[in-house]
Amino acid sequence: MKNLKRFIGSVLLGGLLTASLLWYAVSDGIVDALLTEDRSAAVAAFAAAAPDGEAMEEKSEKWELKASDSARLAAVAYRREKYTPKWAVVAHGYSSRKENMLSYAKAYYQRGYNVLLPDLRCHGESGGSMVGMGWLDRIDLLGWINKITGLDPKAEIVLHGVSMGAAAVLMACGERLPENVKAAVSDCAYTGVWEIMQWQVSRNLLRHNAVLLYGASLITRARGGYGWKEASALKQVKKSRVPIFFIHGSADALVPVSMAYELYNAAPGPKRLMIAEGAGHAASMRADCDAYWREIFMFFEDISAAGG
Repeated sequence: MKNLKRFIGSVLLGGLLTASLLWYAVSDGIVDALLTEDRSAAVAAFAAAAPDGEAMEEKSEKWELKASDSARLAAVAYRREKYTPKWAVVAHGYSSRKENMLSYAKAYYQRGYNVLLPDLRCHGESGGSMVGMGWLDRIDLLGWINKITGLDPKAEIVLHGVSMGAAAVLMACGERLPENVKAAVSDCAYTGVWEIMQWQVSRNLLRHNAVLLYGASLITRARGGYGWKEASALKQVKKSRVPIFFIHGSADALVPVSMAYELYNAAPGPKRLMIAEGAGHAASMRADCDAYWREIFMFFEDISAAGG
């Protein structure tokens, strides 16, 4: 009888260990597979042709920043020759990099802005131990904001992010930002890391996926220091007082357009929502470039006139 009990105990223990290893492997695979999902869509969308106009590449300055966890972060700045307090900080999406955001940078530069294009952590020239999915990047954005205000205490800053960069911008808006930050533009952000991963897993793998999501979240916490549920753009937006312009493509197959409505409805401050009909993920600017920038700068003018 004792031998039978030992045998059953060994089988149960072995089964538990096997199940745990399988759970870990699948959860770990979800982290990698879902992040890769964004890769081709984001890079293709960011490859929009830059608008014609004043050349700015030769005026680039390389900037560096040491993050709170000692990661070395890189950015490129384009400062106008004639002084202006206006700054635009433009954040790219997952698996992209600062160079892919030149079309956005030029749109701001041609309208009289200085521009900062950071490489988010683990992208381009920036270091870090794991992709921040916006949550770690929100603190990095605060560092870049402080670097700008250190150079010019009168700086007037707008934050503009696309995809993961938009989530980073919204997450930053929930922090205690200096009054120098005048507005934010969120182009196709997700409501939170847990929500977008759950939506992706439900669509591509399993409908009932809580166990796998918790496993993947634990792996992310162990590797990157944050859990998926705490990395919420929606919760951060609810705390924000920054005027926010939300943009989303109606045909976005990567981040559902319903998330744009959730974020917009949660924002307590001045806000506006633009749904680009027929536009896919991160493709609203390409769908109608003139309307995209016209609406953005009209929003800035309106909040400025209202004393924002």
